[in-house]
Amino acid sequence: MINTLIRVANQSGVVLGYISEYSKLQYVLRGDGKIGGCSFTVPLYFYDWLNPTSPDMRITIWRSINNMIPKLENDTEYLTVKYDITDMDITVTAYSLNILLSRRIIAYPADDTTYTKFNSINAGNIMKTLVRQNLSTGVNASRDGNDTNVSIQNLTVTGNANDGIVMSKACSRNNLYDTIQEIATTSQQSGSWIVGVITS
Repeated sequence: MINTLIRVANQSGVVLGYISEYSKLQYVLRGDGKIGGCSFTVPLYFYDWLNPTSPDMRITIWRSINNMIPKLENDTEYLTVKYDITDMDITVTAYSLNILLSRRIIAYPADDTTYTKFNSINAGNIMKTLVRQNLSTGVNASRDGNDTNVSIQNLTVTGNANDGIVMSKACSRNNLYDTIQEIATTSQQSGSWIVGVITS
């Protein structure tokens, strides 16, 4: 027997609770670096947790087989983006954490060999550098605009592993998600499989 629970946490990661009283639950797990999705319908009494005034609530799916301790499904976390509310229930749409990559532009000047122009560097190292410099601890003052609150506090980027092909990439003012997908595709087509994924 399989039991599936929906865990709801707020934007800071504080767990509000687990939901088993859903009437519909669908989710897509992606291991290819694309953006997965999740949709579920719950009774209206969960409005305090799930409503339009609370964007980016953090949703995880937990599964238990034969009453064993529930496990997080595929290390995947979803951020809420849409609420459809009736007088009976709430239908929530959420996308996996990789949506964070699509919300950011590589906002550094062209021809900057530290931030936007990479020559003969492993694909995985380029991906991680771009995430550090545009979402995490490596955000630099040379980035366009106001850097206040640009860094995501709880986002950790693992160390470079020299994985993927050695390649060159110029990417100033490009979308971060699109750029990471392009890097992954180039490496895969050259025989070295790699993807960029944010996991929970």
